[in-house]
Amino acid sequence: MILLGGPLDGEPVGGVSAAYVLRCSEIDEARAVVATDPLVVAGAAMATVTRWDLVGINVDAIDDELTGT
Repeated sequence: MILLGGPLDGEPVGGVSAAYVLRCSEIDEARAVVATDPLVVAGAAMATVTRWDLVGINVDAIDDELTGT
């Protein structure tokens, strides 16, 4: 489900210091995943969920076994 993620290089921009991309069928599914993030649960990080339509990426080429979908 998590395709990629990690800390951003350098100083936080607008308070953002990390990002990850999820493969979900619905935005509510993504919100549910984010709600279980240990840093979010502990109050150490705040998450924003935004829909992102990837351009030039064939999401059907992503192996479902790798993403757990």
